[in-house]
Amino acid sequence: MTDGMIRVDAVIAEHAVVAENRLFVNGGGIWSIGNQAGTWPAAVVLAVAGTFRVPYTATNQSHPFSLELVHEDGEPLELPLGNAERPDEAVRKIEGTFAVGRPVELRPGDEQLVPFAFNLPGIKLPRPGKYAFVIKVVDDELNRLTFRLQDAPAFRH
Repeated sequence: MTDGMIRVDAVIAEHAVVAENRLFVNGGGIWSIGNQAGTWPAAVVLAVAGTFRVPYTATNQSHPFSLELVHEDGEPLELPLGNAERPDEAVRKIEGTFAVGRPVELRPGDEQLVPFAFNLPGIKLPRPGKYAFVIKVVDDELNRLTFRLQDAPAFRH
């Protein structure tokens, strides 16, 4: 049973996609990255993927969400959109909405999963340190995925 609140399960990965309401993740579980080039800003390719867990009481309605990337000092960073026609296009926040219906087999206390995947090619990270992807629904922070960028040999964990 759920308490009626939306929850978010998510992971940082190398690549992810949603197909036929299923989440496919490659290289998931990243928590530390080494800047092999040794130059700053460091360009990294990451994805944020997961599921919104929608309880029975939150079905049949629209839920606004956002995804932001922040440095440990609170500075927001730009997220590349991966647009082939405009490769330098970026935003400070990815925003959208999701909704899920209430099929007849859904019972009070049940929840449904809404998968999501954001591939972010060429994120420019200005300096070593700790970073976080912040996922909000409405204005409530529901998940904070942290990772560390180090001025070190190439590795990805």
